[in-house]
Amino acid sequence: MTSELSFIAHRGYSAVGPENTPDAFAAAMEFAESHPAVRGIEFDVRLTGDGQIVVFHDSDLDRRCDSPLVVHETPYEQLAEVSAGAPQMGNQQIPLLSEVLGQIDHRVAIYCEIKADEYDWDILIDGLAAQLAEYRPAGDVIVHSFSAEMLHRVIPAVKGLGVQFALLFSTMEKFRAADGLAGEIDFLHPKWNLLTRHADEILACGKAVNTWTVNRRKNLESIIALNRPGQIVGVITDDLTLCEEA
Repeated sequence: MTSELSFIAHRGYSAVGPENTPDAFAAAMEFAESHPAVRGIEFDVRLTGDGQIVVFHDSDLDRRCDSPLVVHETPYEQLAEVSAGAPQMGNQQIPLLSEVLGQIDHRVAIYCEIKADEYDWDILIDGLAAQLAEYRPAGDVIVHSFSAEMLHRVIPAVKGLGVQFALLFSTMEKFRAADGLAGEIDFLHPKWNLLTRHADEILACGKAVNTWTVNRRKNLESIIALNRPGQIVGVITDDLTLCEEA
């Protein structure tokens, strides 16, 4: 099974470069060049106060930049200026989605998480659809979210662009409540320790599974021990060297 597993760089190679930055994405792609099991990069997108789509995990800049600024309330220019002076960001600006798409440029698959916060979802969905249409996915873009409602809305907007879809979830309640998505999505993305406890129910849906965030050898071994080749297809990790041990 290990030879069939894909390894997906969580927020880029975030064990090497600051998460969701050009350095982290470059490190992931460099590592992938010599490790064919590394097949993708995962990152997060959200909307700024002036309607730009940025690649950034948190809703505010507190953890990453020691700033109280809220992403969806702040113009991109101000976010970029603050982040460029933050050591936690490696003094790199928060990247725009367009910049990240240009940097990756189909070298590896993309796993794009939509953060469904308090902003105008329609603006983000329209912008995402336009940028993905320009990117021209070839089965190498997976859009996923913890929000079933967001997925219900984004899928019709980008479905014809060669994009695939997945539901992220960390509880079985969320998984069961999203049953209506079964016919619309291609993958399930459960938290790793939820998968190990509820593998039969999750895999009974017949969807391929990528699981997160697997950062320790013993956790990877527990996934491998499920012995579900062809069903469990990938792990999302901060530490890409796990692929050398698998």
